[in-house]
Amino acid sequence: MCGGFVRPFSSPRVHIAIHYPLKNDAKRFNHARSPAALPRLSLRNGFSPKTPRNRKRIVVASSMLGFTPVHSAVGGLLIGAAAVGRLALTGKILGVSGIARGVFLGDWSPWRLSFLSGIVSGGFLAAKLISGVFEPMIISTSRSVIGGLLVGLGSSMGNGCTSGHGICGNARLSIRSMVYTLTFMGSAFITAALVGTPSAFDLPTTPLSYVPPSSDLVKNAMLAFPAALIAMTIPTFMPKPKQSTEVDGSPPSNTFAMNLAEYVTGSVFGFGLGMSGMTLPSKIASFLSVFHPAFDLSLIFVMGGALLVALPGFQYIMRSSRFDKSACGARFQIPTRKELDAKLLIGGVVFGMGWGISGLCPGPALANIANASTPLLAYLGALGAGFVMDKKIASPLVSRLTS
Repeated sequence: MCGGFVRPFSSPRVHIAIHYPLKNDAKRFNHARSPAALPRLSLRNGFSPKTPRNRKRIVVASSMLGFTPVHSAVGGLLIGAAAVGRLALTGKILGVSGIARGVFLGDWSPWRLSFLSGIVSGGFLAAKLISGVFEPMIISTSRSVIGGLLVGLGSSMGNGCTSGHGICGNARLSIRSMVYTLTFMGSAFITAALVGTPSAFDLPTTPLSYVPPSSDLVKNAMLAFPAALIAMTIPTFMPKPKQSTEVDGSPPSNTFAMNLAEYVTGSVFGFGLGMSGMTLPSKIASFLSVFHPAFDLSLIFVMGGALLVALPGFQYIMRSSRFDKSACGARFQIPTRKELDAKLLIGGVVFGMGWGISGLCPGPALANIANASTPLLAYLGALGAGFVMDKKIASPLVSRLTS
């Protein structure tokens, strides 16, 4: 999708947009103009051409379901830039699950809403500038609910997800985050194999081909990086708080500059997710299906690109004496826990199970609001239920059993 183009055409009943990785591949789909081909194309995406829903639109996404190292690395660089930018501007770690958890549990602080709305905005912007950022969620609503519940429960127990631990924690060289990352990755690989994830996402039964970067990708990347840099410097020019108004003696956390910084870094993060392919559940499923012919290594390049920026950025900020407070005047809130406890390990296993079932984690799910569907909304609702379940049941129970 990022590396392909869209070729729309219409029939009296439906509108179809097929995304091709290369122009030559379009020749193989010419037969799709025939109405006889509609049932096969629609079933590939979990629809039926006879339903009223399908009279509006069917989207057959194929171009990002391939090996896309350049797209993924470029998106990863933006994700890493957002993580470093948020730490430098606000003093906070970019952990989407923790921010979302607070909202679901009733903490509607402006900074939380600003960051989460930024992710949604970044998803919308990516969809406008890059073809094929989103795809229909073809898995069942029940599978989405189970996946969302487990992701919410696991990320809450483990205090993080792919962003908080996978990127920011590893960039801090935290052993705790490294163990959590290895745990949820292993759990996701095993779960995807056991619960039929390749079948649920209708992955192809042949190896994926390389998808080269398109001129659009190069152009968008050349615009995105300077735009992100400029946008993340704007809050630094806002007035700084002169004295503390917080109970703990720290500078105010809800100034206009702070909320603007949250929104901007959230937007860069959401745009990076779209460009990298992380917003495509089938692509995540392909990565997690290590024993399937359609195994896709692209997400390794997302993580690699993010850490290429985040690792030196975090280490510089943490070690430099010049950073006694963030650019917006707030103190740094960098986690210091080092213990490898039961909650961390259980949370990693549960989170990985949910990821392997649904192909979504909190950040990409929020970015997908730009492409909202019933399974996605069910996932988000279950995600919140998982957060509540951990607070009310799981964490207190584990604490009692291990104390």
